[in-house]
Amino acid sequence: MMGTATTDKPVTSLEVSCTKNLLEQYDNMKIMVEDFEENDSDLVQVLREGRKGELVDVIAKRQLEVYDRYHRIISLIDRAHNAIGNRDTQKMIEIRYVQGYSHIKTALYFSGKYSDRTVTRRIKKGIESIAKSLRDWGLFEAYKDLLEQSNS
Repeated sequence: MMGTATTDKPVTSLEVSCTKNLLEQYDNMKIMVEDFEENDSDLVQVLREGRKGELVDVIAKRQLEVYDRYHRIISLIDRAHNAIGNRDTQKMIEIRYVQGYSHIKTALYFSGKYSDRTVTRRIKKGIESIAKSLRDWGLFEAYKDLLEQSNS
């Protein structure tokens, strides 16, 4: 189980970069998870129960591994997103990454209320908030390869 202890230690630039990469992949991960749930629910049941005599090949096992990984990451991102204290910042992250709009369209959405620079700054703070939550909840420790990919 991932830890719930929090720390006041600031997030690293690598953790922020990794979080931004995950947010940019969020939509694709969500699509893959939903597609798997809609089309492969029987396969999930067979693999989870470990039934003998069923034809389960390497590809099917790999699909389940990817599904489990993406499902965990999406769930933690959703929780971290909901934990952002400022509702406007939360909405900016939602529009930019969860709904998948460009930075320009996100800034336009808030143009009557905030300048482009403020939107940029708030999105950066939102990413840092999510990164801190993901770090504190153990995501980067559980999936060390995420940090390695962001570092290259």
